[in-house]
Amino acid sequence: MRAANFLTLFIVAILLFSLACQPVLAASEPLNFSGDYSTGSPTLTELWVDPVHGNNANSGAFDSPVRTLIEAWGRIPQGVTLTTGVRINLKPGNYPAVTSIPNYWEARYGTFAAPIFIQGAGTAPGQVVLQGNVNIYDVRYLYFDNLSIINTGDPFHCELCNHLLLRNMIFNGGAQNDAQEGVKVNQSQYVYIENSDISHAWDNAIDFVAVQYGHVIKNHIHDSGDWCEYAKGGSAYLRVEGNEFYNCGTGGFTAGQGTGFQFMTAPWIQYEAYDIKVVNNIIHDTDGAGLGVNGGYNILMAYNTLYRVGQRDHVIEVVFGQRSCDGDPANPEPVRANCQAYLDAGGWGTTVLDDGSNEIQIPNKNVYIYNNAVYNPAGYHSAWQHFAIYEPRANPASSHAPNPAVTDDNLQIRGNVIWNGSASMPLGIEDTPDACAAGNPTCNESQLRADNAINALQPQFVNPAGSEFHPTGDWVNTVATYAIPDFGWDLAGLPAGDASNAVPVDFAGTSRTATNPPGAYFNGINVITAPAYTSLAAQDGWVLESGEKSNKGGSFNSNATTFRLGDDAANRQYRAILHFDTSDLPDTAVITGVTLRIMKQSQAGTNPFGTHGALRADVRQAFFGPAAALAASDFQAGSGNTAVTSFGAAPAGKWYSAVLGGAAQVFINRTGSTQFRLRFTLDDNNDHGADYVTFYSGNAATANRPQLIVQYYVP
Repeated sequence: MRAANFLTLFIVAILLFSLACQPVLAASEPLNFSGDYSTGSPTLTELWVDPVHGNNANSGAFDSPVRTLIEAWGRIPQGVTLTTGVRINLKPGNYPAVTSIPNYWEARYGTFAAPIFIQGAGTAPGQVVLQGNVNIYDVRYLYFDNLSIINTGDPFHCELCNHLLLRNMIFNGGAQNDAQEGVKVNQSQYVYIENSDISHAWDNAIDFVAVQYGHVIKNHIHDSGDWCEYAKGGSAYLRVEGNEFYNCGTGGFTAGQGTGFQFMTAPWIQYEAYDIKVVNNIIHDTDGAGLGVNGGYNILMAYNTLYRVGQRDHVIEVVFGQRSCDGDPANPEPVRANCQAYLDAGGWGTTVLDDGSNEIQIPNKNVYIYNNAVYNPAGYHSAWQHFAIYEPRANPASSHAPNPAVTDDNLQIRGNVIWNGSASMPLGIEDTPDACAAGNPTCNESQLRADNAINALQPQFVNPAGSEFHPTGDWVNTVATYAIPDFGWDLAGLPAGDASNAVPVDFAGTSRTATNPPGAYFNGINVITAPAYTSLAAQDGWVLESGEKSNKGGSFNSNATTFRLGDDAANRQYRAILHFDTSDLPDTAVITGVTLRIMKQSQAGTNPFGTHGALRADVRQAFFGPAAALAASDFQAGSGNTAVTSFGAAPAGKWYSAVLGGAAQVFINRTGSTQFRLRFTLDDNNDHGADYVTFYSGNAATANRPQLIVQYYVP
């Protein structure tokens, strides 16, 4: 018998065995996760690592730490099921790739009662930094918590992992998106990603291939060239909830995509994705679709908020997955034999190398898209249409895949509010008569228009440009939403998924009631505009540089009814301090908008707005110098945040305004004063002439004083 035939038969035997021996969930591990993964209360041996003061000859106790993670990992027995768990505690510091991080993390077998923790001992994730790639193979019950993995390349990869937890982590692939993936997990089960930040990959921030069971909850997933995240290759039984996806290319999240047949795992060898629930997420600023299904079965996408999505194509897609058999047939790797073995076991695929036209088309079935809010503001809209829903496509009989394959079998799109372009924006099915055709009982043009508010109702959010997506206004009371039906399960030979499509809470964890508005948040909020704060006379005024290029304050004036910005005849820069008492804001106020306004009184010489660059503002809680009173040192004193905003060069009347973004809003002091320092970008134009604008100060008449306008809500 030829070796290749023997290998194929061997793989088939393994597959048939796996069909009979499906994974069984322990009682403590429910299929539908509604909260964080529980690590239990295991007994642990503590090992300590200190990258600065440790020594690998030490015992590993707190006061006798080892120096490297390599040493600590090596003290865990390899290939042995642990009876006592281990926690490796990493003291704050940087852990270099070559000298401290294991090259390959392999064959460590924890249990629920005896897991393995890799725990950052800092008070925040950024204090313990692994400066390289973490590459893991064949591990069980491995938990990472409170670490940063920052690499000019892939930060994290795990293959054949069983019970993997990533919590309170930062994964960053480099400022130039040097990583292919931020987190890649393949051929693994029970994978949980929680409260983490995953970013900066040229392909995907998160890439799941053949991952079954787990969740991705409460993360920031962003800045990648392809999808922010996909779960494909037979991934199944996953809940994706409460995440923020943003700044990605192809799209936000997709269930399914395209996979090399040999990289799947039995028995999940037909659809690209099974039983994926994508709920309560915020998805914004994606060039492509916010949400997608590419070859999925029992896929729920409900109560998500999408903003600024789809400018390159469409806002939501329900299209085919793709299947090929990768690698060189003339010089195959052993794993390529899986393609034939999976075909023999009833999988959908091929043994043929992809040439760009012969991929197997993986259909969709039971895709429910319910009660989402899609808002593309004025000036931003999808390129062509609202939806992409493909017509039937043919598959060869040898693929075992449905022929024809369809994307709209029991496709249900209901209760969504979509504001995207003009009223003439096509649905996306007008020119595809066999996709969501008139005879389709669950998806057709009349149904789509009747069951969704499409460019008929403009949703309003508190401050979507500042990532504040609570609904505001009464629009939520005028849009119809629908109860989400549960799923059935008609696939033989696979563990049944979770039939329930309940979404009991919203993005913030607030309980939903029977009447739910569309989008990630259940509760609208009442945004309060505080009475305008005016700058206090005793603490505001101008400070003049002591000498050209000294960058230090000299003279100052807090008594004048005006302040100056620009330069004097000696080429010295004028800066100004504004002082606002914001202590009456509620301690729990969530600030949603901040605007700083100053009124022009006069001008001397050349207008600095034309010669000195932008007029910028620095901000600081309390005060810049050693005290609240204006002082010469305020000119150069450190700030909480530099250049947080710029004023528009064109006033409204005589008022110039600057809007603070979300990152700067945190510096508005709820328990005391907030100060701003104003300055032009260019200190002087070197003409030895006085060129400045005069604005009214806190000593002026009340109506003319600088104003700080704060908008907020109280949870």
